[in-house]
Amino acid sequence: MVLTTGSVLVTLLSIAFVFVCVLLVLLILIQRPKGGGLAGAFGGAGGGSDQAMFGAKAG
Repeated sequence: MVLTTGSVLVTLLSIAFVFVCVLLVLLILIQRPKGGGLAGAFGGAGGGSDQAMFGAKAG
């Protein structure tokens, strides 16, 4: 097996890419939630968020 500069570079970049992806996932999961996120937009957060989005119900 012959190692060329190109194959070593591709391997190093692939390892760096996977490392950065895992790091980003961990950083996102560590954060404390500060709001409803997408759940608030689709009614999952409760608290009348559907009325704020679609208007108040009549009568």
